[in-house]
Amino acid sequence: MSLEHVPLFCCREYQEKLEIGNKLKINMMVNDKIQVLSLFPDKIKKLWFCTEHAKIDGVKKYQPDFLSSTTLVKNWAEINMIVQS
Repeated sequence: MSLEHVPLFCCREYQEKLEIGNKLKINMMVNDKIQVLSLFPDKIKKLWFCTEHAKIDGVKKYQPDFLSSTTLVKNWAEINMIVQS
């Protein structure tokens, strides 16, 4: 399976992502920035794309609430599995 059927939108500003998400009534957001994912309400499934162990450890230590409301994904195969389920 692939993600070819999933629309992709790119933005320059964080706020644009929230505005597009609201307009399209999305139910899932993938991003590598905590700041972006934090903009989205809890009803949106949030996937944090991160492979940097130092960042992950820092978030675990200093922002545990973020991880409790977000799914950590480390590659596109993981994202694909979540989107397909």
